[in-house]
Amino acid sequence: MLRVAGDQNGWLGNYVLHARRLTDAPIAFHVAGGLAAMAGAVGSNVFWYGGGHREQWPNLYVLMLAPSGIFRKSTSVDLPTAPLANAVPGIILDREFSPEQFIRNLADHPTSVLKESEFGSLLERMKSSYMQGMKQRLTDLFDCQDSYDRVIRGTNGTGERIRIIRPALTILAASTLDWLVESLTETDMRSGFMPRFLFIAPTIKETEPPGGYWAEGDSRMVVPMTKALSEMSRMKRAEVSFRKVRRRIVEWTTDQNDVVESGNTSDELMGLYSRLGHH
Repeated sequence: MLRVAGDQNGWLGNYVLHARRLTDAPIAFHVAGGLAAMAGAVGSNVFWYGGGHREQWPNLYVLMLAPSGIFRKSTSVDLPTAPLANAVPGIILDREFSPEQFIRNLADHPTSVLKESEFGSLLERMKSSYMQGMKQRLTDLFDCQDSYDRVIRGTNGTGERIRIIRPALTILAASTLDWLVESLTETDMRSGFMPRFLFIAPTIKETEPPGGYWAEGDSRMVVPMTKALSEMSRMKRAEVSFRKVRRRIVEWTTDQNDVVESGNTSDELMGLYSRLGHH
C-alpha cells in the first residue's frame, strides 16, 4: 500500500494516486510536485514561529533531478500546476520575465508559483546583464518576510517603489544533472541561492500505467482536487502548531547542525545541511 504523509484521503495522497495513473514518473516527483502545489495554494495563510521567533510559511523551492526524457520531469512539473492554475487564476508566473516585471507580477500576486521544466535554462538567463541581481532576489524571497520593498525602473524611466506584503514564492523546477552542473557556479552553491532548494533525485521510475502513453486518469478526481486547492487559497490566516512533533524537529535540526560543525562537510554543502531542519 502506498503511504504518503498524513491521511490517505488527504489532498496529497489523492494527488499521488491520480498522478500514478497517468505516468511512470517516480513517486518522489509526485510527492514533491504535490507539496509544491499545496504550498502555492496555501501561501502565507498558514504560519508558524521559526528561528528568531519569526513568522514562517510553507513556500518551497523544489528541484527535480533526473536524466533527460525517461523520468518524465516536465510531466511531473506540469501535472500538479495544472489544477493549481485552474484553482487560483494568475498564480503561475510568466516563464519569461525581466526583474522589473517579476516584481510587478509578484506585487499583484504575493503568493505565486514559478515553474520551470528546464532549470538550467533559467540559470543561463540569469547570467545575462539584464537579469543581474535576480538570483539575490529569489534568495531573499525564500525567507518569509512581512514585506518586501524594492525600487525598480518605472515606465517613465524614474524609480518606482513597490512593496509586496508577505510574499510567498514557490518554485517547482526540473533539470538534468549535467545541465545543472554546467550552469551552476561555485558561488551559487556557496551563497544562499541553491541551498534553499530541496533536491529530489530518484533513481527508480514507476512501472508504466495501464494504457502506457495513452494512460487515462480518473477525471472525477480532478474536480475535487482543484476545489480543495481553491479552498486552501482562501483559508483564513492562522498559526499552525508543531507541538506534537516539536521534539523530533529539534532533534533533526540538531543532527544536521552537528554534521555542519563537524568539519567533515565541504563548503559547497554546508548551506544545504544547515537548512535541512528548516525544510
